[in-house]
Amino acid sequence: RPETGRHTASINRIATDAQSRWIATASNDKTLRLWDGETGNLLRTMRPPIGLGHDGKLYAVAMDPDGDWIAAGGWTGWDWDGKASIYILDRATGQLRQRLGDLEHRVIHLCVSKDGRWLAATLKHGQGVRVYDVQQNFSLVFEDSSYGDESYGCVFSPDNKNMITSCFDGYLRRYELIHGVFQKQVQYLIQRGIKPSGLAFHPTENLLGVGAVNSTKVAVHDAQTLEELYRPDFIGIYRGNLTSVAWSF
Repeated sequence: RPETGRHTASINRIATDAQSRWIATASNDKTLRLWDGETGNLLRTMRPPIGLGHDGKLYAVAMDPDGDWIAAGGWTGWDWDGKASIYILDRATGQLRQRLGDLEHRVIHLCVSKDGRWLAATLKHGQGVRVYDVQQNFSLVFEDSSYGDESYGCVFSPDNKNMITSCFDGYLRRYELIHGVFQKQVQYLIQRGIKPSGLAFHPTENLLGVGAVNSTKVAVHDAQTLEELYRPDFIGIYRGNLTSVAWSF
């Protein structure tokens, strides 16, 4: 296939290491590209396994905070296996290190804990969330498949003790790491009809920013109870949606 030096289809997700030295982009063009975080220059094009049609499209990417490895997922192996996979690639060489398979549906979001210990994946069609222990060779340690729709958001707390997911069924779910085991603590239904997607923990306070795919509003929630606290002023924004949120540092 021709190498253009850039993506030739939509970029679905972007990930960086903790120091923003490298930027990884996942695209519908079935490539994962690594860029220099300072200059913006393309460093490497990674080509995970692909097939005809949709197979090989990358919907999700996450990077180890130290920049050692990159995880990518999407329509990955679905057509030939009937199961989806997550590919773990070496950031320095671009080589495929490992394949995490047997996922019940396609991966649509990936997130990594701040300490690099946990990798989480959210799936399409109500298949929920999976959590992998990086220190144990990416072994599957937790799963929750009791979702009412697809999940486009997951985020770990700054102290690595909590994980929160969003789902188009309208719920936010908080999982807590207790004695080395993830347990669901809270399930909170936000405003009816709103489909939450992007999530962001405040870096120092007990706050969670929540965006939605079908709303121009962003809400701020209590990161423990998940109850809505307030909404920033978005007067004048009447069209589109605000799916991604972030806090300044």
